[in-house]
Amino acid sequence: MALVLRIVDPQVAAFIGDRKRGRHLDPFLANDSSVAEAATALGIGPQRMHYWVRRMEGLGLVEKVGTELRGRNHTAVYRSSADAYSLPLELLPTGDMETLELHFQPVWRRFLRSLVAAGRKYADGWVISYRRTSGLPAFHIEPATAPVTDAPIANAWVRLELTHGAAMELKRELESLVGRYRAQPTDPNAKPFLAHVGLVEAVE
Repeated sequence: MALVLRIVDPQVAAFIGDRKRGRHLDPFLANDSSVAEAATALGIGPQRMHYWVRRMEGLGLVEKVGTELRGRNHTAVYRSSADAYSLPLELLPTGDMETLELHFQPVWRRFLRSLVAAGRKYADGWVISYRRTSGLPAFHIEPATAPVTDAPIANAWVRLELTHGAAMELKRELESLVGRYRAQPTDPNAKPFLAHVGLVEAVE
């Protein structure tokens, strides 16, 4: 069973919550790694990685779990002190909204970069369309060559009027749909795709 450690120290929470610093824990999270391997994974020098390992040891986030023989030398191996960490948002120096933005920004930027590339691949780029949707004026970003029916692109934002029961049913259907595709065996010809699935009660 995975060991989940609840963080109560604001200093440790701030380290994990700050991706500029917290990313240095990534190679060791539920994984054995030497300093050199971690440095390679993060694209930084070994000396700088040593610095971060010492910092994380001081915070109780990583610990030495053994040594491995590399050539003629014994190399220290480190691992995170837990398989997962749980920390309340109120422990972080940023507000809830800012913290969520920092967390989701990298994956959203990657999704948008991929969307731009797909538009150039399957259409003549993108255009902005300004029209009424559901009776309200709205901007839409669409492929310049429409319709692009054979392109594996979907990026729809929809406002739905749902009861609690209907929202829960939609949530289960979305989870089931994604789970079905995740369970499919990997095809050697498959390419990576980013899919985002979200559902939340709207705040005006």
